Amino acid sequence: MSGKTDTAGQAWIVMAAGAVGLVLLWRLVPPTSPPLYDGLCTPAPPYRHLGGSPPPLSASATYFATAFPAAEVQTGETPPQAQVLMMAGTFSAPSTVTVAVTPVAPPAPPPRGMLQDGNAYRVSATTGGQELQPSPQNPVTVELLGSGSSSALVLYASSGDGWTALRTFNLGCGITFEAVAPKLGYFALFRTAGAPSSGGFPIGIVVAILGALIVIATLVLARFAAARRR
Repeated sequence: MSGKTDTAGQAWIVMAAGAVGLVLLWRLVPPTSPPLYDGLCTPAPPYRHLGGSPPPLSASATYFATAFPAAEVQTGETPPQAQVLMMAGTFSAPSTVTVAVTPVAPPAPPPRGMLQDGNAYRVSATTGGQELQPSPQNPVTVELLGSGSSSALVLYASSGDGWTALRTFNLGCGITFEAVAPKLGYFALFRTAGAPSSGGFPIGIVVAILGALIVIATLVLARFAAARRR
């Protein structure tokens, strides 16, 4: 009887330790970015690199500039590799405005000490053959999908003569990155050279181990209870 009691006590200790570990892990591990939505994360399909097969996709849409609506233009991959979000009144012109998102060759070398991740994209707005920029009150939001090789990426913008880092947020499952851009131009994701290609705290592995310990302890308790009934 003493052996069974010891087994039950050990099982309860394992369950309690696992529960405490999960709580501490949830409270102590800092998130890599503010999550904007919750959902089921599924593996993304292989990233489409410029010059590869299948090639990355472009996207464009035309709007009436006199009453420019809140809109979103995104490339056709699932999930989209590039998209631009615009508020109502972002552009003003006497006729229609065409917004385009196009994968392009990088317009400038990477910033010093940085490596490009995925494609560079050009985001443009034109009317009557002339380039437009967002109104100062309504900057656009650019979202780019990472190639999956790293979860520590920063979105950069360029007008063609160098790159400027934007304040970047990591969205959802950690492979999409977003930044507000006051001007259109070229955009790309970069990571620090020499940084791990895929980093971050291995929270998934730790949670899985703790969960397995709790399951084992539960089975031990169930068998102990069945033995006592017999």
